[in-house]
Amino acid sequence: MGAQKGTVFLFVLTIFVLSAAATELYPADKNSLERDSIIRIVTQIQRADYEGDRPALKRLHDELTPIPEDNQLASQVLYWRGFALWRRAINGFNETPTPTDLEEDLTQAVIDFKDAIARDPAFVEPKIGAGSSLGYLMYLHKNDPTRVQELLQQSSPLLKEAMAAAPDNPRLLWVLGPIRWSSPPERGGGQDKAFESYNTGLEAIRNQKRDASDPLKPAWGEPELLMSLAWSNLNRTTPDLNAADQDAQASLQMVPYWHYLRDILMPQIRAAQEKTLPSAQGSSETAFETFKGFGGKWAIRSGQKTLPIEMTYESGSKASIVTERFGKELSVFYRDGQSLLMTHFCNAGNQPRLRLKENTRPGVLEFQTFDITNLQSADADHVERVVYKIINDKTIDLEIVWKNGKSEESEKYTLTRLDPEQHVGN
Repeated sequence: MGAQKGTVFLFVLTIFVLSAAATELYPADKNSLERDSIIRIVTQIQRADYEGDRPALKRLHDELTPIPEDNQLASQVLYWRGFALWRRAINGFNETPTPTDLEEDLTQAVIDFKDAIARDPAFVEPKIGAGSSLGYLMYLHKNDPTRVQELLQQSSPLLKEAMAAAPDNPRLLWVLGPIRWSSPPERGGGQDKAFESYNTGLEAIRNQKRDASDPLKPAWGEPELLMSLAWSNLNRTTPDLNAADQDAQASLQMVPYWHYLRDILMPQIRAAQEKTLPSAQGSSETAFETFKGFGGKWAIRSGQKTLPIEMTYESGSKASIVTERFGKELSVFYRDGQSLLMTHFCNAGNQPRLRLKENTRPGVLEFQTFDITNLQSADADHVERVVYKIINDKTIDLEIVWKNGKSEESEKYTLTRLDPEQHVGN
């Protein structure tokens, strides 16, 4: 019995020693659990920012406590606390009416960012966030020159330090873009300088490899830079609505749930595009003239791939028809009284006849099949609808809807006008 008790004692003692050794060998286990919780909250902060969920941003800011003792981790936590309120304020500027708590959010964001800098003076990201937050505070106090000067004296050194340490930081270039946009050329600003800032940031972030081992290290920026390019192309002295639309779409592909981009900026771009189109585009006469205006060659893109064939439009028969050649496939547009018809000579071997629908949206020409020749059976594949969404005089979104029995499927393309001397591939 005594030997057995001794064995049990030694076994328990061994477990104790091994447990103590494990604590010494792996002291980061507790921090690891703490870090996992922090990463989860930071992921939620970034999602809430894109969704424009201001209550969640405030709640998640408050959840990032207590501040860890380790200076590097503490600096990251404080950065994301500041980020949550910085973005909460930015989202607030997009609401109507504008919330009254913007100054409170931005002030606390600056405090969090500065605390992050104090924990890790070499950490550039909180300097960028603090500089931007102070800039928004300057905007709120734009009618108080003394207060603006006080805030400028805080913001300017932070951004200068960031520029000296990391001039190609994409998030810094995103923050500098609006500053350059609103600064006069004699001070190194102007619209071209803002575009240069955003494009340099895009190039930098696309060339960088994200550090997957440290998800708390800020790596955002590409969707934001594309969004800023879209806004800038919409609001530049001579708007480029095609570029604005393309940049916005590219950003939305990365973050489909971005509230500001999807629900605010994109409708602004669409409204601007519609203003450039004829107001009576739904009428057959105006629509037919629109197709005549397509004359020439167009590149065809499907998703991210440009097809090796071209779309060609040409007037004929004394300008009474317009032909469309999609590679070797042919469609003919022509007027019939008050209607605009389209006969499509399909590669499937049948020939749908389609009529332009009335009261279509501005910039949208939708044709609906009303009869068809040489259809082998009622369930055979055939074109049911064709929709032309005119973005501007150089870009068209084309959708072809096929029907097979009771099911439908859609093909989507983007047409881009080529210069007369251009061909696909050059």
